[in-house]
Amino acid sequence: MKLRITIEDRVYVVDAEVIDEPLPRPALQAIPAEKPPPPEPPKPPKPRDIPESVTTHVEGTIRKVHAKIGARVSVGDPLVDIEAPPALTPGGGRTFAGTLRFPVSGEVCELPVKEGERVSANQVLAKVR
Repeated sequence: MKLRITIEDRVYVVDAEVIDEPLPRPALQAIPAEKPPPPEPPKPPKPRDIPESVTTHVEGTIRKVHAKIGARVSVGDPLVDIEAPPALTPGGGRTFAGTLRFPVSGEVCELPVKEGERVSANQVLAKVR
C-alpha cells in the first residue's frame, strides 16, 4: 500500500505495510491508591501574649474563690462568689450575692484576690492567658 504524506508543504509517497498481528500491549498493573494522610488533630488555642484581665462590676466581699492559678478555664466557669451590700449594688435596694464567671477561656495566670477580701468595682479578679 502506498501512502502520500505531506510535511511542511513537501509531499512524500511511502510504501506502507499492514500487519494483521495485534501489537503487544504492556501488562497492566494495579497501582495501589495512596491513602490520604490522617487529619491533623485540632491544635490547642494559642496562649495570648498579653493576659486578659477579668474584672468585677460591683464592690463587695469575695466569699469563695473557685479558680486556681494554672487551671484551664472555659467561658462560663465559676471564678468567685461575691456578696455586695445593698448600698453598693447598681440600683441599690437588695444585697447582691452571686457567682462571677469567666468571660474568656484560657489558663489562669494571675489570681490577685483571696476569700474574705473586699474588692472595688472594676478591680482585677484574675488574668487569663
